Amino acid sequence: MTWVIGVNTWMGYGAVLSDTCVTFLDGSTADLVQKAYPVGRFIVGGFAGGIRNGFILLGDLQRHLYEPDMTRAWNPEIIAEDWSRNAMMIYENHSDYQKDMETHILLTGAHPTEDAGIPGFAKIIGVIMKSPDFHPEFYFGNMDMYSIGSGNYVDEYLKLLAEIRKDWPKLIQAEVGKNPGGYARMLDSLVNQAIFENPVPGISSYINHLIVGRNSLNGGASKRTDHPPGKEPFVHPRPPVATSWPEFVRMVNAQGTGTKAESAVG
Repeated sequence: MTWVIGVNTWMGYGAVLSDTCVTFLDGSTADLVQKAYPVGRFIVGGFAGGIRNGFILLGDLQRHLYEPDMTRAWNPEIIAEDWSRNAMMIYENHSDYQKDMETHILLTGAHPTEDAGIPGFAKIIGVIMKSPDFHPEFYFGNMDMYSIGSGNYVDEYLKLLAEIRKDWPKLIQAEVGKNPGGYARMLDSLVNQAIFENPVPGISSYINHLIVGRNSLNGGASKRTDHPPGKEPFVHPRPPVATSWPEFVRMVNAQGTGTKAESAVG
């Protein structure tokens, strides 16, 4: 269970927000995994579903998009069409891929040459691909939002996304002044608060965000803060998270609970 959200903007950047929670076969949960990463120049990828599958797929995509020439970049639309065949072959043939765990991939990327309508502001393209065929579903709209994971089935979360789509002209004021990416960071805060106020097993209010544009990539993690009545605000320490399958296996084994890394979904 998880929630990974992609966002297109007309300001020349896109964003991917992802929680860090995983759920094991016995029903226990833990904040253990980063689920979104840069996968190529101007492109960010995230996964939902089998943790091992997600790392296998994004690792293959990173190798597929490796380009030593820093003057070159990829068209996300062409890449999705091309790499979906790789993903399907991994599903069919990779010895470590767990077919019993449905896995979805989300991509958000900036077109290397095409603008969104304002010169210099890159067109942002979103993609969702789902096992077993990984046929690309594209999202081209400015201020568009799309997501994968079990958060798609939580009424409160869907209501939040609908409100954000409706209120973006007001929220976009977060970009005012020298604050590029302010809209994405505002979404991070809103998603964090919605999950904290409407907790669902398997989805964490610890949110990571990656902001990607043409020749730019940055990100961070939201801080979860409680405001107890009459007391000082308390900032929750963020748990460490795995960024690779071997690291995840080590962290799961270190818990000493007997849960198996191979059973984890997120």
